Amino acid sequence: MAASTDTHKGSIEGSGKAGHWVLTITSTENLIAMETAIDALCAPDALSLEGEDCQPAKLQVWFQNAPDISAIHQIAARALQAPQDADIYMEFVAEHDYLSENRKSFLPLKIGRFWIYGSHISQTPPKTLHPILIDAAQAFGSGTHPTTHGCLLALGDIKTLKTRPQNILDMGCGSAILAIAASHLFPNACVMAADNDPISVRTAAENRQLNNVSRRQMKTVHSAGFSNRALSRIGSYDVILANILARPLRQMAQDLTAHLSPRGQLILSGLLTSQVNWVMQAYLPRGMRLKKHIIIGEWSCLVLVHRRVRSALKHKDTYTRKAGI
Repeated sequence: MAASTDTHKGSIEGSGKAGHWVLTITSTENLIAMETAIDALCAPDALSLEGEDCQPAKLQVWFQNAPDISAIHQIAARALQAPQDADIYMEFVAEHDYLSENRKSFLPLKIGRFWIYGSHISQTPPKTLHPILIDAAQAFGSGTHPTTHGCLLALGDIKTLKTRPQNILDMGCGSAILAIAASHLFPNACVMAADNDPISVRTAAENRQLNNVSRRQMKTVHSAGFSNRALSRIGSYDVILANILARPLRQMAQDLTAHLSPRGQLILSGLLTSQVNWVMQAYLPRGMRLKKHIIIGEWSCLVLVHRRVRSALKHKDTYTRKAGI
């Protein structure tokens, strides 16, 4: 498969027309690293990764403005072992509801105790699962990514404990899929969904309404970390979810651990398994210990508790758990 890029056709078609630039990358290699890098560095409108566990993999990225194709090739050179074998193609697509078209390719997902589906799905949700309606939109978190998957599994495990959480925080909530899942599992808890992106906060509020979660039960907050007093006013949280990236997880270690109740559980995600030790270096000195480690593909989800608290369960803590999508 020879590396190729077609930008001339798109430049001509794109002049004077409303639409989006669509970057398509296919490769026999895993494209997760490219997806993560493009999302972080190139400010795309939307991303879709197919064939994560099979070959070939296909990554599609939508942009409002044409991205720097040389930057894309630089990312490929760092993220892929054989970037010259990847097929990189970019074209301009005239205005249409590309998000709706993209959503149609997403089938319902059964993840632990939850059934994640989009508005294009007409089938009746299974009675034994908690249905969560989430469409691919402007905020991160549609349930398809392993980082979200791991958090949903960790939340389901907390449901098996005798003690029910009273206060739950979804820090960096994105679409609020985790906050909504927590609201379904623990209807008597106060759930806070916070994000520093106003678009994400607005999307979270819309998804709360679509999933019939009341404002009293789940509140959406625009906040950079714990800067909004609505978050700090509660005091401590029995469950804190932070599905962000490895570096901000390290940077927020002091605040996250300080706001965790003595018997609370801190769920960290958004990090590669290769970054686990680096992230844990920020939490171990703050009296935290690893209770559970969920590994999905190349990604990890960590469940941490205060070191002085021992599990009341009869069985030993599970430190490593592998899950497939």
